[in-house]
Amino acid sequence: MLVFTVLADFSGAAANALEYASFLARQLTARQLSVRLRVLSVAADLSTTQGLSAAPTLPPLELLNQRLALLERLQNASIPYTHELLQQPVAECLPDMMSAALPTVFICGRTDTTAPSAEQTLLHLIRLVTHPMLLVPEQYREHAIPQRIVFDTDRKPVHLSKSVAIVPEFLLQFQTNRVLYLGQGRAGARRLLTRVIPEAVAIHIYTTAQAPEPDDILANVHATQLLHGLSHTIQTNQHFSIEQGIIETALSNSADLLMFVARQQSLPGELFYGSPTAGLMLHTPIPALVIPEAAPVLWPG
Repeated sequence: MLVFTVLADFSGAAANALEYASFLARQLTARQLSVRLRVLSVAADLSTTQGLSAAPTLPPLELLNQRLALLERLQNASIPYTHELLQQPVAECLPDMMSAALPTVFICGRTDTTAPSAEQTLLHLIRLVTHPMLLVPEQYREHAIPQRIVFDTDRKPVHLSKSVAIVPEFLLQFQTNRVLYLGQGRAGARRLLTRVIPEAVAIHIYTTAQAPEPDDILANVHATQLLHGLSHTIQTNQHFSIEQGIIETALSNSADLLMFVARQQSLPGELFYGSPTAGLMLHTPIPALVIPEAAPVLWPG
């Protein structure tokens, strides 16, 4: 069984993430696959990091009714779910609630804001969990099944926790061999090209004059086991910006999902806030599956 754990305050970004999670659950249920939603409702504002340590308050009745209405739709669609209203600050209770023994994909929304990166909630949440984190941008409303995946690699060895072993299973659930009607003309030809190539593309963006060896990239991808079972290819691009190059390459491949590793060595300090990983988390226009490299960093006191 796949478990989607959704962290949701009562913002528009969280509502969109919860809708996206329920969309994925409905797609899998329609294919006779087993999936469960675990909704963690947070009665605090998570638009900035202050909300992570704020004491929960009772949400307005209107917002609570909206949440309950969505859960009722899940019940009508025969999607198993549990709903918990957090009674403690997120920073205190989330690590204990996200047991490494429970394989899950952790889903949360991203509010589009101009706040400094150090104040962005997502960049602190990734320190609290060991599970793969699926980020859903607030403006991403044309929900699509993640069938085209772009996986960015920096070609360095990676140490992953056991909790990310769910990633290949999660990705494989959405692959299908059904017949597709692609249409006619140039638009149909473009759709054909995006379907005949493998469903996953491992990419490496470099800023130096010399391109890396493809065998090195492929060996690194295989070592992570994150694309195990999926047909995949590799692509390299030179770009002046690692972050922008990754986003442009993902979009040029018609990706439904961007995937990358958040390096443990950069998570504890200020270095992380200006890193390409942080930039991708804050600016990707499509959902991103962020893989934390190792155990969570302890929340600073």
